Amino acid sequence: MLLIKKIEKIIEYGLYLLVFLLPIQTRWIIRADESEYLTVSLYGTDVLLITLLFLFAVNFFSKQRITNQKLRIKNYESKITNFKTLILNSKFLILIFIAGLDLTVFISIFFAQDKLVAIYRYGLFLLGVGLFWLIVSANYSKIKLVYSLLAGIFLQACLAIWQFLTQSDFACKWLGMALHRAGDLGVSVVETAGFADSAGERWLRAYGGLDHPNVLGGVLVVGLLLAVGLLVKNSKYQIPNNKQISSRNILRDQISNKYLLLPPRRDPAAAVIIFYFLLLTSLFFTFSRGAWLGLIGGILIMLAAMAVKKDLRGQKKLLQIILASSFLIFILFSQFQDLAMARLATDTRLEIKSNVERIESYKDSWQMIKNNWLFGTGAGNYVKYNAN
Repeated sequence: MLLIKKIEKIIEYGLYLLVFLLPIQTRWIIRADESEYLTVSLYGTDVLLITLLFLFAVNFFSKQRITNQKLRIKNYESKITNFKTLILNSKFLILIFIAGLDLTVFISIFFAQDKLVAIYRYGLFLLGVGLFWLIVSANYSKIKLVYSLLAGIFLQACLAIWQFLTQSDFACKWLGMALHRAGDLGVSVVETAGFADSAGERWLRAYGGLDHPNVLGGVLVVGLLLAVGLLVKNSKYQIPNNKQISSRNILRDQISNKYLLLPPRRDPAAAVIIFYFLLLTSLFFTFSRGAWLGLIGGILIMLAAMAVKKDLRGQKKLLQIILASSFLIFILFSQFQDLAMARLATDTRLEIKSNVERIESYKDSWQMIKNNWLFGTGAGNYVKYNAN
């Protein structure tokens, strides 16, 4: 039992470390290719995740063996009842969905042109399923896991802000970072409008330590929504128990006749607020329109959910966050108006080129779906299929 407890602690703190390191792209490139779709790599976080899954599996089956020794054999009727309960359980339906998806991805390997890439992508899918299993089954503190993830995203946000404001970058193989220059072709930039006979000024979009500004934007949106959830949750008044009532941190609201639990002296909300506004600034500098829309949509969904639950305090807190965010965005927009308008416009040179490429990709994707609607082309084989 002592060994099981130690393994559980290793898994717990390993999970905190894993989510903190998730944005870091340190990897061993096993097979390089011109396209990232066909590149085969082993990431440092993959190694950590595989280690945690191995430890969790050993721990899980050890506990099962000990439990089975203590349990008595149940009768046939109880087994039938438990089976019916399992069928109606939502977790069982999720497992059925994952199993079906796993079978689909596995079968597609046999129809892939580049089977090595398809097998590699299938392995990543299995790691994702393993991570899901670890998150829902392991013993850990959810709030610590969220703070660990926010800390990792926070470092990426700081790096992204530095990249944009200095318009410089550096390469580091140990962090999985490539060098990006605004003047290089293929680098994600925002181009301001120039004269008729010349291109506009090129500004490097914030990459952080990730492969693309849009990827960074998606990561930042996740961090921002988590930060909003923490701030709104901390704003709720909680009814204390008898032990808490005797402490000095309790006041009684004479109007509503309810106990109000005062925040502790070291309120983490202040740190979360700083995290939120730094992440929001970094998100602006990615100039990722999809990420901007994702954040707006996520906040509107949260606001609608609170309205349905009639959580007036939560709505008030969320509206305060929206107001403060709007003020920050207004300041950033006023300082970088030309860049923001160029990104929002659809008639600039780079935006026209980007839209044309996306429309062609959509057409190719639809053609690929029609020609391979049953078994697909194999995970990760999209680019190679279009090339042919």
